[in-house]
Amino acid sequence: MPRAKKQPQEIVVPPARKVGRPSMLDAQTLRRTQRLALLGVTDGEMADVLGISLSTLYNWQRTSPEFLHAQKKGKALADSQVAARMYRDALNGNTTAQIFWLKNRRRGEWRDVNRTEISGPNGGPIQAITGTVVVDVASLGIKQREQFKAMLLKAKAKETQGEADGS
Repeated sequence: MPRAKKQPQEIVVPPARKVGRPSMLDAQTLRRTQRLALLGVTDGEMADVLGISLSTLYNWQRTSPEFLHAQKKGKALADSQVAARMYRDALNGNTTAQIFWLKNRRRGEWRDVNRTEISGPNGGPIQAITGTVVVDVASLGIKQREQFKAMLLKAKAKETQGEADGS
């Protein structure tokens, strides 16, 4: 009797098991993320409220476009609300808001510039005095001699270093 052909058996591969606990990143977390960003919380505060570590929050920012979008959307809404309020305040005479607005929108004309000019007597040029200093070492005390010697050695070392560097 002829042998019956074996039917190929279907191989079933079980789904890969994930390591670690299930992610808490779901639609509700995305909504909470956007609301928290709208309130202006820091990343650390957001992680605390969401019940996750800061490293998990940073991981979600890197790996979940939906999470990053929710966070950025909340921040953008908050920024636009603050900007609108500041603009309204500036138009209503709030001098601080006006200055802030102009310093950021017209930087070339409304920036704080601190310039320091140093000059010699009567506004003239600064004069550098160079020359030779004569020190009567015999009149110095022991401590003063040690300080003078250290100063000379330090100057000599700088001079030697400059020569070695090609200066």
